[in-house]
Amino acid sequence: MLMAFLAFSMVPSSCLGEDVLDPDQSSSSESSSSKSVSSVDPENAEDLVSGFTPDYTVTVTYSTGGAALSGDVDMVTSVVDGCDVTITNPGDYGIKYILTGTSQDGFFKLYSTHKQEIELSSLNLRNPDGAAINNQSKKRTYVVLTGASEISDGTSYSDAVDDEDMKAAFFSEGQLCFSGDGSLKVTAVGNRAIASDDYVRLLSGTVTAVSSANHAVRGSDAVIITDGTLTASASASTSKAVSTDGIYYQAGGTVTLTSTGSAAYDSDADDGVSGTACIKADGDLTIKGGVLTCTSTGTGGKGMSIGGDAVFAGGTVTVSAKGGNFGTSSRHSYAKGVKVEGNITVSAGSLTVSSAYHEGLTNGSYSDRVITKYTQTGGVVMVTAADDAVNSSGVLTVSGGALYGLSSRNDGIDANAAMSVTGGVVIGCGSSGAECGIDTIEGSYLTIDGGYVISVGGSVNPTNSKNSKAFVTTSLSRGTNIAVYDGETPLFAFQVPSTGGTAALMSAPSMKSGSSYKLYTGVSFTPSYFGCFGTEGISGGKESDKALTASSSVSQGMGGGPGRRW
Repeated sequence: MLMAFLAFSMVPSSCLGEDVLDPDQSSSSESSSSKSVSSVDPENAEDLVSGFTPDYTVTVTYSTGGAALSGDVDMVTSVVDGCDVTITNPGDYGIKYILTGTSQDGFFKLYSTHKQEIELSSLNLRNPDGAAINNQSKKRTYVVLTGASEISDGTSYSDAVDDEDMKAAFFSEGQLCFSGDGSLKVTAVGNRAIASDDYVRLLSGTVTAVSSANHAVRGSDAVIITDGTLTASASASTSKAVSTDGIYYQAGGTVTLTSTGSAAYDSDADDGVSGTACIKADGDLTIKGGVLTCTSTGTGGKGMSIGGDAVFAGGTVTVSAKGGNFGTSSRHSYAKGVKVEGNITVSAGSLTVSSAYHEGLTNGSYSDRVITKYTQTGGVVMVTAADDAVNSSGVLTVSGGALYGLSSRNDGIDANAAMSVTGGVVIGCGSSGAECGIDTIEGSYLTIDGGYVISVGGSVNPTNSKNSKAFVTTSLSRGTNIAVYDGETPLFAFQVPSTGGTAALMSAPSMKSGSSYKLYTGVSFTPSYFGCFGTEGISGGKESDKALTASSSVSQGMGGGPGRRW
């Protein structure tokens, strides 16, 4: 019965991969398009305000009657016009500036060749003509939050000076290192909310950045989250909640990012279109801890767009792309959950990705023919998408952790080269027809040398004839709880998706080629991953009359027909 079922049709081209890349090049030609800024140390101890001892202190108090300076004012040069305050530090010494009070028409502008501290102490400052805080110092600036502060810009940036940048409601030429136990809300209607021509780092405190005109948070070299709470939202066309030419690094804290703007045609952008994103990093992304939530609702928007490598080594990451695709087949921005140009590595933590109209988690570059790897040694990754849920341009390897890809109209997991499973739990669920639960490119097969593997779709992809572990193939009923037994011992249970294909390949570490196994339907079990897979608490159900005989290879696919290429 098994052999007759396997011979149902010839191997579908869709399940033999969706790329024309030479699979033999998947190792020798693999490269990362990483543009990480090597000079940025995301754990630099010099960013801690505790290591800075100011030589002098100047307090600026804003009010409706104008701004007043107090403290060591003789150590600085100052120009005060109403609530417009410009201060120059003429010496090689550190100064702490305390900004407090309220003004709806003022600013604080600083010139300095030495690092400094700016304490925002219950400050409420708006500049209708440009940046509320304009730091022209290229040295490190410690921003300490005490109390609740709010600053904002206006639609006009008429305060801008020739040959000087003023790119945000809170702008700095040098590093901005936020800390403290207070809060800061920055609202921008004329440009970015927070921007540094170096990097932005949050070590503690609560920061909210909102821009309806541009990016919410922009760090040219890096955006680094060590701890604290960051909420950033961008609603303008082509804008990003967080933007950097360098790296995004998070080791702790709670970050909530929202992008609602739409993509737009742009002759200077790749493919002639510039999209929106919650995170746009031209370099690497590294998540070691904390909580990160990205929600993109704009047309053509992405949850994450990473130009280098992406490393998930801890923390809890949730990414959702809810908007539709933008443009035409030749000029477009697809609404993807996480798009990575380089390699993806998962070793710890959890990553949950959803995409309503396109791919969920993808790496590599089709236009530049960049072949990159997906490697998972730990952690939990769950991806749901309309198109391919997980799509790797190169070799996809899982040796630990858990990976689940569910697609409503394409492949669950698609490796455009070889795929190897040596441990962990891997589940791929694709749609009906030619699409697969787990798909690999023609000539580079799925190799199972360990772990639990489940592939459910319209077709079953051929596997490597040199598998060291065995598996069973069968057809399953949608929406049912099934379990595979070795005699009277349950091996695992799985809830079949209510939609999609029904051709299945299933493997457990203890399966042996030539041995027979039982299929039960309607079982109860305790899920251990994704709410649909478990090895504990399996009971009840009814034994199926389908014979399951384990094999170590599938040379022909089950079901299928021609499909789209990568």
